[in-house]
Amino acid sequence: AGLSQFKKMQLSGSVKNAAIVLAGTDFASHMDEILRSFLIGQGQMCWNTSRLFVLESFQKEFMECLKTSLDKLEPLKDPSGSSPWTPLISSEAVEEVLKKTQGGVSEHGKVAWGAEKANGSGFFVKPAMMIDLPNCSVLQQDELQGPLFLITSVKYQHEIAKWVNTSYLAHSAVIWGPAEKL
Repeated sequence: AGLSQFKKMQLSGSVKNAAIVLAGTDFASHMDEILRSFLIGQGQMCWNTSRLFVLESFQKEFMECLKTSLDKLEPLKDPSGSSPWTPLISSEAVEEVLKKTQGGVSEHGKVAWGAEKANGSGFFVKPAMMIDLPNCSVLQQDELQGPLFLITSVKYQHEIAKWVNTSYLAHSAVIWGPAEKL
């Protein structure tokens, strides 16, 4: 609508796009791809995902696989490299991410992995994987503008549609699952 009126527009970085892993997904074989939409750009681009929805029935196995994948992750130090873990844009951005992560902890979230500066790596912050945040918490609603991945488990797949739409900032989702479940 704005384009037809020649209005200036901007897609804001770190919107609340979702990644959704449905039942029957071979997430172990696809974990690198599942994380790619989050890691490239470190939550600073309008198309990054920042929320991940998984079913309670496989959350434990998913989290173990996720941690294994993240433990192997190395910061991208060379433009010709292949790591999706890229730097933040400034030292201020690094401090802001660490501050927001602590805000999530004060909202009863738990850091499942990361949320610390990478040693001797400039503006690299280990991506924070947070669990157990209330769906209507400030961190679930606001822009993150950094590598904070908020993981929400749901009992039934239809609950995802309810919670994925609680923020005004989302415009897309990446869905992983068998074709018949999509």
